[in-house]
Formats: sequence, C-alpha cells, structure tokens
Amino acid sequence: MPKLSALSASPTISQAAIDDLHRRLDRVRWPHRATGAAVPGFDTDRLRPLVERWRHSFDWRTVEARLERIGRSSPGWWCNGACSFRRGS
Repeated sequence: MPKLSALSASPTISQAAIDDLHRRLDRVRWPHRATGAAVPGFDTDRLRPLVERWRHSFDWRTVEARLERIGRSSPGWWCNGACSFRRGS
C-alpha cells in the first residue's frame, strides 16, 4: 500500500472487519460468576451491555464518518490495522 500524506487519507473500515468483529462478539464465552466477598476479576455485568451494543446497535459507518470529519492530521491511531485508506479528493 502506498504511503499517503495525512491530508490525503480518510478512513475506511472494511465490512469484512466489521463482520469478523460481529462473529467474534457472537462467540464470546462468558466466565461463570464467582461467589464470595473478595473474589478478584472483572464484573461481566458491566461488560455485557457494551458487547451487546457493539454487536447489535453500534453504527460503525457513523463512527467512520466522524473520524473522517475529525481531521486527517493523525490517520491510523484509531485504526489498529482494521481499516485502509483511500485517496481524498
């Protein structure tokens, strides 16, 4: 992929990457809840709604458009390899 300047790049998150995330979220294996007053670990009751939102109601294309509007001074920090760049107009 050719290097693009910060002013000529805009984010595109592939549908394949979103579909892959959805498949992974569908396969989450939640741990059994431990009991006891001082049980270490993460409270899955706080994480489950986030996973449900990402899977069923989060609008990835709206976020993609927002990232494009934020500016193009630092493309890539939000991408983490799941998106590509297209030449800006």
